[in-house]
Amino acid sequence: MQISPLLAIPLLATLAVPFAAQASVKTAIAQSQMSSLKSPLAQRSTDADLAKTLYEDFAEIAQRPCDGGRKIITEKSNVYIVCFTNIGDGKASPAKFISYASTSHVEFEDGIGYWYHFNAKVAAIKYFHTGELFFFDRIGTLQAELIHDDNRSVRTKFSKTERDHLEKLAREGGADILSKFK
Repeated sequence: MQISPLLAIPLLATLAVPFAAQASVKTAIAQSQMSSLKSPLAQRSTDADLAKTLYEDFAEIAQRPCDGGRKIITEKSNVYIVCFTNIGDGKASPAKFISYASTSHVEFEDGIGYWYHFNAKVAAIKYFHTGELFFFDRIGTLQAELIHDDNRSVRTKFSKTERDHLEKLAREGGADILSKFK
C-alpha cells in the first residue's frame, strides 16, 4: 500500500501502522458512498473493494503477536483473555499495549472479541457466535461492518440505535473483560 506524503509524517510521529490501514478504509468508504450514483455493478465492485480492504486490515490486526504476554482467566464456563503487544525497542523505551481482549462462553460458543488501535481505542469488535465484525476509526466512530467474514459483503449504513450501541461498546473498550485482570 502506498501512503501519501501527507500521511507519512503522522505515521512516523505516532508509530500508528493502523492509521494507514484506517486511511485506506476511509478512502474505500468514501469511494463506496460516492459510487452510489453509479450503476449497481459499480457499487458492488466498490463494496467488494471495501470488504477486501477491511478483511485485510482485520487480518493484520488479528495477527499482532502477544509478545508482551497473554493472560487467561476462567470463571465457571466463561473464559477471559487479554493479549499485550510490545512496541518500542524494548530497551530504551519499553512499552506495551493491549492489542486484544475477549470473553467467551465455552458451552455456547458465544462471546465477543475486541482488537485495539495503538492509541488504546477499539479498532474492531467481533461477535463470535454470528461472525459479525465491526470496524471503528481511531476515535471510536463506527465505520463499517464486514459481514460474516466472507470477504465480500460490507455495510456502512447503520440505524441510530445500532450505531449508538456499537459505539458505546467501543467507548467502553471491553472494560468488563479488562476488569477481570486487575
